[in-house]
Amino acid sequence: MADQLRFNGQANQTSQGLLGLDWELPSAGNWALRAGVRGTWMNANLSTYTATEQRLEAYQSLGWQKGERISVSLNLRQLAYPKDLVPFLPGLGMDWRLFESDRTSLHLKTAFGLGLKLPTLNDRYWEPGGNPNLRPEKSQNGEMGLQLKQTGTFSWSQRLTYYRMQVDDWIIWLPKGSYLEPRKYPRGAQSRLGIPRREFLDYGPLDLASQSLPTPIPVPVTSPKKDPSNCPTAPSTKAMRDCR
Repeated sequence: MADQLRFNGQANQTSQGLLGLDWELPSAGNWALRAGVRGTWMNANLSTYTATEQRLEAYQSLGWQKGERISVSLNLRQLAYPKDLVPFLPGLGMDWRLFESDRTSLHLKTAFGLGLKLPTLNDRYWEPGGNPNLRPEKSQNGEMGLQLKQTGTFSWSQRLTYYRMQVDDWIIWLPKGSYLEPRKYPRGAQSRLGIPRREFLDYGPLDLASQSLPTPIPVPVTSPKKDPSNCPTAPSTKAMRDCR
């Protein structure tokens, strides 16, 4: 995949290649196993810098299901890139159906895990402002919530979820004089009680869909003496409507 943009008489080109291999073991009783490997190659030939990078990622997913009521999954992800080999990043999730009738169901959903996000090529090499010594962002995140579903001609889904996310070495672009530069915040954290909503109406030729999704956003936590209010923010809720 390649993109090319010409601006002010200068050509900027980016290329990316992806090769993946997935393997799934036939289910054995209540157990299911999936594994895979993905390699990514990226090249940027811009007016301000030229850089190339390769990444290799391996993942394993082990699932256990008890009938149709309880399912648990354990996910492991490992990332290798030119400067380091990241230890396995674990993730654990559970879906427990507490109640079900002909049209109504109530689920308890939980998920916890560790994450890692590498600095982008722009973060490291953009001129002016890039910092090639940036470390990856490391995060711990978790959520727990209840989901209520109602099916029929008018179907809807309501979910009440508590999110918690903490990011170490958070990368954020902030003004420095006449340009922006990526800066590191030692720690960012976000806790939020989210209420995603989804509604569906299927009546003859009319098909309506509506959903609103809260978006957790890290908030810098540096020192009581420092005010992070100058950090950029993003909308806390995304709303989508569709009519066909």
